[in-house]
Amino acid sequence: MEISSGSSTPEINEGDESDLAFYNEMIAFFNSNSMTDEASYLKAQEYVDIDNLIDYYITNIYSGNTDWPANNNVFWRYKTDNGGYGNTAEWYMDGRFRWVI
Repeated sequence: MEISSGSSTPEINEGDESDLAFYNEMIAFFNSNSMTDEASYLKAQEYVDIDNLIDYYITNIYSGNTDWPANNNVFWRYKTDNGGYGNTAEWYMDGRFRWVI
């Protein structure tokens, strides 16, 4: 999926509408929950690979990427059998979003 310049809605490059629905579910969760609450933070980790997101931000900030974050925001996830988080799957196949540099 990709969020292009001037847009807040991701475009589906590969996948289907269920991927967009999962993304929208994640955004709704983050908009209505505080990450200072431990239970909410644990739930957030079911949507996003936090370590990958931190690395993504560090790399773009350190490199002084001037074409980001409003552009070139590409992310992906492996879709699990249940469509959500698979805590017993390999780390890259667990259904969480990850960002591409």
